[in-house]
Amino acid sequence: MVKYFNNELILTDDVSQMPIVNGTLKYSIFLLCSDGKLSFNIEEKAYTVSQNQVMTSYPGSHLTQIMISPDFKCKIMCLNPESYSQLMYISKQIWVDIQYSVGKPVMTLSKSSCDVFNTYLDTMLEKLSREDVPYKKEYVRYLVGCVVLEFLALLEQNIPAKIADSISHKDNLTKQFLEIISSEDGKIRSVSEVASRLNITPKYLSFIVKKNTGKNAYDFIRDASFHAIQNRLLYSGASIKEIANEFKFPSLSFFGKFIKQRTGLSSKDFRKSRMNKK
Repeated sequence: MVKYFNNELILTDDVSQMPIVNGTLKYSIFLLCSDGKLSFNIEEKAYTVSQNQVMTSYPGSHLTQIMISPDFKCKIMCLNPESYSQLMYISKQIWVDIQYSVGKPVMTLSKSSCDVFNTYLDTMLEKLSREDVPYKKEYVRYLVGCVVLEFLALLEQNIPAKIADSISHKDNLTKQFLEIISSEDGKIRSVSEVASRLNITPKYLSFIVKKNTGKNAYDFIRDASFHAIQNRLLYSGASIKEIANEFKFPSLSFFGKFIKQRTGLSSKDFRKSRMNKK
């Protein structure tokens, strides 16, 4: 059943309540399995989650063929893309880790790690169920951030070791691609820019990134640009023209179209609407 729902966050123990529309995931998903098994496909690749394992997936992923065993039990946290994007601005390394994990959706946890996640999720639900909690929204936001950071810390400990032991050339290219677009803080504008640094063709880089992550290389670049631009619009005093120039847009018109495609608002209206919410 759904235990909590608003436009930013869903807490549930029922996989049928995950925000999936026509096979496409609309929120980021963090699922912790405590018993039984869950099988599913992401981008037509088959996976299974069982006891003491965590499954993560991200907006835009194609999540299909979902089946659960009769004894399946879990806790699920779903974050909308906007909330997820804000959390990912904690540091550049987080962006690298979380994007690299797109192609690694299942990870096994120790019992102590499971206990930590359960504590965060239970505390979050307890705070949300009460009316007398001061700063409830802020409290829950930090708890959500703790869940994400705990997961990323585990990712740091586990994935690099695997990479060091058995990384393929294609995996390494994908990781290098993500590191480059992260290090440039959204200022990479094309696949060609990254491909030239890696001494490969844009077509080959696009093929490798798509195969390893299920996501287009250009979409990674556009996402990185938008996250960086959003950060500048909301948290800097730079003018819209200065930001457009900083991110190498040929004109204010192109910049405005880019923002409107992502937000439905003009650059000015987006900045004003978000500042009014603070």
